[in-house]
Amino acid sequence: MLNKEELAEKLMELKVEKFRSKQILRAIFHDGLDDLSGLTTLPANIRPILKEAIPVYSIKSIRSSESKDGATVKTLFQTSDGCKVEAVLMRFNDGRNSVCVSSQVGCRLGCKFCATGTLGFNRNLTYQEIADQVLFYHQLLLKEEKRITNVIYMGMGEPFMNYNEV
Repeated sequence: MLNKEELAEKLMELKVEKFRSKQILRAIFHDGLDDLSGLTTLPANIRPILKEAIPVYSIKSIRSSESKDGATVKTLFQTSDGCKVEAVLMRFNDGRNSVCVSSQVGCRLGCKFCATGTLGFNRNLTYQEIADQVLFYHQLLLKEEKRITNVIYMGMGEPFMNYNEV
């Protein structure tokens, strides 16, 4: 998802009123909308344009798998250049909902205890690709009337080696 400033710039390029950015952000982050064509507060004629020009996610969910008890969901995402990373939602009985995100595609450290280290390093994720992993689970939890309580950088990569984007 674009940040607030990028969204305002994009709307200006598309000649869409600036105040629409608040409607869009509210729909995505508060209402859990993952497709702008469903945003009924926008005029019908601009919804398809916005859907095409402003995708909600910078990454695509390929598949999710859930544990037998439903407490854990692991999702494989694909970036726009075809790279794949995973993120995990862990629901705990005490009410915590932790999201474990990736910060890189692979890892250059090669730690012996880590499966990611054997994959080698491809590239750093952008802040959007990292944040969209969280947004994906945020929207999933909204449907359950729950929220994320913790974000953990324990997915693919070493977060301090992608410090600026993290």
